[in-house]
Amino acid sequence: AEPDPGLPNPAEPLWRDAAEKGKEGTYIRPRNRPLYLDDEAQLNLSTFKEAPTSQAELQACARHLLPTEIGKLSIGPATVDFGTVSALSTTTRFFAATNTLKSSILVELDVSNVEELKQTAPLSQVVPPGGTCGFGIALCVPTVMTWKGTFTYTINGSHKYFVDVLAEVVPVTLNLSADHVASKL
Repeated sequence: AEPDPGLPNPAEPLWRDAAEKGKEGTYIRPRNRPLYLDDEAQLNLSTFKEAPTSQAELQACARHLLPTEIGKLSIGPATVDFGTVSALSTTTRFFAATNTLKSSILVELDVSNVEELKQTAPLSQVVPPGGTCGFGIALCVPTVMTWKGTFTYTINGSHKYFVDVLAEVVPVTLNLSADHVASKL
């Protein structure tokens, strides 16, 4: 009998197509945007109109995107971490969406089920091709606690994703120094 050499193991890295790396399932979400700067205030994110107006925008923003198109979007971060914030203070972090497609997309945030995020604005934007928009995620927690929440965003009304929000809420403190006290009437 002739020897049977067998087929190579398809999971072996030598035989894998580099383009298929990490594509074991069919669930695809937009990748996170890279960190542009340490200071979010310097991001210079644009805000665009809240709803499509022209016929072309209405069609583009109602279109179901293919998984390859979703993979080309940069939306994030996946977790908005506020770090340490004071109770009853409003703190804003930014959530960005970059559209590298050739048509506009509609990105809508849903914070309706999270009372602490009610001041978030804007809640929707039409992002033109090549555009990057910013959403101000505003957090105000009334009590001292480790706070965790989730909001959703939807692309073109049919692709829904979840974003975690974290914060360590501490009491408001006033530090006084006995070294220097000045009082004026």
